[in-house]
Amino acid sequence: MKRFIALVLALSMLLCGCGGDADTETTMQTNPPETTVPMTDGVHGEETEDQNVTLTVWVTAEGIWEDEDAVEAMLEEFNAYYPNILVNVEYNKPEDLGSGKPDVVLAHASNLAAWNEEGLLADMTKLWQTRGEDIYAAAKAVSGDEDSRFMMPMCMVIHCMAINRQYFQNAQALSLFNAASHTWSAANFLQALKNLYDIGTEEALTIYCKDTSGDINTRLLVSNLYGGTFVNTVNGSYTADSANLTRALADLAGQKGVVFDDGCTAQQALDAFLAGDSAMVLNWSSALHLQYGQDENIFFMNYPATGKTRTYAEVYGLGVLAGEDATRVAASMTFVAHVSGSDTAARATGQIPARESAKNVYVGTELEEIMTDLNRLLTYTVAGEVPGQKWDSARGEWAAMLRSIASGTDVKTAAADCQKKLEALLDQ
Repeated sequence: MKRFIALVLALSMLLCGCGGDADTETTMQTNPPETTVPMTDGVHGEETEDQNVTLTVWVTAEGIWEDEDAVEAMLEEFNAYYPNILVNVEYNKPEDLGSGKPDVVLAHASNLAAWNEEGLLADMTKLWQTRGEDIYAAAKAVSGDEDSRFMMPMCMVIHCMAINRQYFQNAQALSLFNAASHTWSAANFLQALKNLYDIGTEEALTIYCKDTSGDINTRLLVSNLYGGTFVNTVNGSYTADSANLTRALADLAGQKGVVFDDGCTAQQALDAFLAGDSAMVLNWSSALHLQYGQDENIFFMNYPATGKTRTYAEVYGLGVLAGEDATRVAASMTFVAHVSGSDTAARATGQIPARESAKNVYVGTELEEIMTDLNRLLTYTVAGEVPGQKWDSARGEWAAMLRSIASGTDVKTAAADCQKKLEALLDQ
């Protein structure tokens, strides 16, 4: 069922000239609250100055802007500046866009990119002239190019892995990683696996490969170990049999305690880790750590690497639906301009902000400690995984290669076979 928030409180208090009942905590502020948003930035404010507009904002990203109290606080702040623009927030699925048309949508970058390709989104390039320099590079990379921006990033979910500290303590492996930076070398990672196996942990790490779920995390592990690549980012071809990639796969396949499981999905591997049945899990993220990281045994880690590790972010942002009503589009841009620079709106996402100046918005809240720790991931976060040609099919071939290794096929043979299939795929 859709949840619905309608903020009419600000307007009613303006009309009545009062702040509501004494028993309520919500009161109308005489002056607008402090914010990082300028009152005029050449983008918003002028076109909607004397017109009342009601906007519909769709949230299609699960887990973001879910706290209704936080969202209401965000909207109250917005209405303190713009009492003539009322905002209704609705919660929908991305596929619902075909059956309805909001004014603004908060969605994953891939959804917004697809809608932009269909010509559904208004151009935000002018707004980026004000906000752009404050956005992390990983978020900029998926928001269009400098001449045509279709999305204003709000927050990021960053991929990582996680370990069970109790397992590592029992295996005397806690010294094999840098706890301050959450990093470890490829050599120390493999040594930790050996230590775990030596104390009887036969399935210390599961490389799941039943399907393509969570495949980005298996590629992050394999590519980081020795700097291998699966995709040639220049032309979108594939390098499944490259030396560093096959070396990583061979070391993993030959390491006792590592199980290539062709009957296991990413969710099943995650469930086993959360149940305490495995020492580590590949498919972790900042969002999962916010949900489960209060468990003192769970410790998030960057992927082991030779050299500097890297990871990817899932970016979520705001898009404005294009339309013939210039007033509605202008009001929508006003809303996006405000919330994209608002610390209140950044906190309301409940995730890592996409804005550098919002890095410390959780200071003084119950999330301060865990968010300060998660911010360490930002040092290693790069633009998202670059998809190759015929990407969906190529992902299937990656999973098939891992299943082949699971069945006992030699790594070089499995990688060479995968490469041949990928090349044939591109020739079709």
